[in-house]
Amino acid sequence: SATFDAQVTLIPPLTVNLGPDTSLCAGQQLLLDPGLGGIGLTWSTGATTPTITVNGTGTYSAVASNGYCSASDTIHVVFLALPTDQLTDATSCITEPVALDAGNAGAQYAWSNGANSQSITVDAPGLYSVAITGANGCAATYGSQVAFVEPPVVDLGQDTVLCDGQVLVLDAGNPSATHTWGTGAGTQSLNVTISGNYTVPVDNGYCT
Repeated sequence: SATFDAQVTLIPPLTVNLGPDTSLCAGQQLLLDPGLGGIGLTWSTGATTPTITVNGTGTYSAVASNGYCSASDTIHVVFLALPTDQLTDATSCITEPVALDAGNAGAQYAWSNGANSQSITVDAPGLYSVAITGANGCAATYGSQVAFVEPPVVDLGQDTVLCDGQVLVLDAGNPSATHTWGTGAGTQSLNVTISGNYTVPVDNGYCT
């Protein structure tokens, strides 16, 4: 007969816990850390680091092994959409207020001027911003720069009387604007040789 010895070492089982499935807003990041320190990890992304940071919707899993025991866990992460930016900068004639619509129907709104509606109407220049909180709880802030333009000043002078053969030059000014004389001419000035009433709308692109 003979007696032999065997030394048996029991390694504690591994536990990998990535937490419950979760939802975040787009633009955020989630750190996945099973808390295993230096124990070898293999992630479904191909990473072998102790932790990973994710910023896209998907299912992520990690497998841990210490050479004797192994364990794994899986988490599903959803990144929810932010409200979309539907505001644009606006320029208008000073006589015409500007309507700003934040879109994203059904959301909650907090405008910089204190309004809480989806759309506002403004008649003063400036930057108007709105914090939008969607039905999914995700929020974003967008803005619109509003400017107002003065109407062009047009002065054709006093009504006048000419002798036959004389020429009166009517100058509507505003060289960068669009001129549409009642005669059909599109020039800034008009040579008048015939009796009549002469009218010219001048359009600077925003006001007439």
